[in-house]
Amino acid sequence: MDIFKLGFWLVVYIVMPAIMLTMLAAGFVVASRATEQSRLSARAGVGGGLVVFAIYFVTTTDSSRPPAFGLDSHFDGSWLPIVAGFVCGLGVLSAVQATRLQSGFVGLLTLFLAATSSIALYGYFFASPSRAFAVSFALSSMLGMILYVVLFGKGVRELLRR
Repeated sequence: MDIFKLGFWLVVYIVMPAIMLTMLAAGFVVASRATEQSRLSARAGVGGGLVVFAIYFVTTTDSSRPPAFGLDSHFDGSWLPIVAGFVCGLGVLSAVQATRLQSGFVGLLTLFLAATSSIALYGYFFASPSRAFAVSFALSSMLGMILYVVLFGKGVRELLRR
């Protein structure tokens, strides 16, 4: 196996799903570490994100047959989900930090993490009409959040340390 095929295999089968699973796990971690006043909102946000995924699943799946399994890392050429996801990722963490983790914004953060990651995971592993959009949006929103942490890590760390 040549190095290019190995690298491609690692990215497609390990790295991309791991990033999306990490986003989902981050939603659960933020919900479990939220302050007492924000905990209910944070947990409701995770639940709401999973409900958003359920709505997406029901509305995009043909009820007469199960979804087809198959990884697809094809980029459809649209930069809209990449730019929108990046801006949303930066914006969500900016809003959370600006409001000093007020309970409602913690819930929005966990909702965003749970919904985008679960929809992207489903779209990545199973054929769906918005597969390319969902995966591009989720990965770029994670990039936006990571960039925000790189630039303003001390403030984010202080907020999540509570």
